[in-house]
Amino acid sequence: MSQRTVRCPKCGGEASGKFCGECGASLAPPTCPSCKTDLPAGVRFCHLCGTPLGAGAGAGAGAAHPKLARLTLPAWIAVGAIGTLGIGYIALQVFGSEPPGQQPSPPALAPDISQLTPRERADRLFDRIVRAAEAGDTAQVGQFQPMALAAYSMLPRQDSDSRYHVGLIHSLTGAFASARAQLDSIRDTNPDHLLGVMLDFAIAQLTDNAAGQQQAYSDFLDAYDTEIALQKPEYTAHDPAIKAFLTTARQALGVNN
Repeated sequence: MSQRTVRCPKCGGEASGKFCGECGASLAPPTCPSCKTDLPAGVRFCHLCGTPLGAGAGAGAGAAHPKLARLTLPAWIAVGAIGTLGIGYIALQVFGSEPPGQQPSPPALAPDISQLTPRERADRLFDRIVRAAEAGDTAQVGQFQPMALAAYSMLPRQDSDSRYHVGLIHSLTGAFASARAQLDSIRDTNPDHLLGVMLDFAIAQLTDNAAGQQQAYSDFLDAYDTEIALQKPEYTAHDPAIKAFLTTARQALGVNN
């Protein structure tokens, strides 16, 4: 009985067994390191949770979404980055002596994250990406995207806050399928989570989905009172962004305060 052959995910040659006879690559189906889902060979991101895989987690894997070059991010996204660690902390630790909002000259140095906790490292890189996106610095967005995704993938557990961050990073680099995977994971836990609705809006905005943006505004206003009363830690961390989005949603739908 002849042994079943498969196409090697690395060199593309016909192979059988556990390893490719040409290049030595493993022929075993890959498994997501985060959610342990079995994945098709050759994929760069987990289709279930959006975790970067292989080359997708390495430096240089990201590229800023082309629309960022002409996109003015809404205030709630920019404020959301500040809300994670605090204005003074980010201005000093991320931008050094450069004034906030001033685009640094490329290539940018990676922030020193050696003394931070794993979550602080991930959030620090997220803040850097959002600041760069706000300034229209597509080079920095692409530079720090793979580092940030790798940092989040190494966290012992993912929560709605981290998935919101990862989803925004994917959105800003045009990986909308991976961004929606993060959104689906947030909604599986809580369909009305305010950060999930804000991520839904970000995806709709970057994909020019006007109806989706209006629906996100409506969903946010419907859920706001009930959700904000829960006083979740992530709502406190993103309080300026949530309040800015609330104001924007009310204005967009013509709702009085």
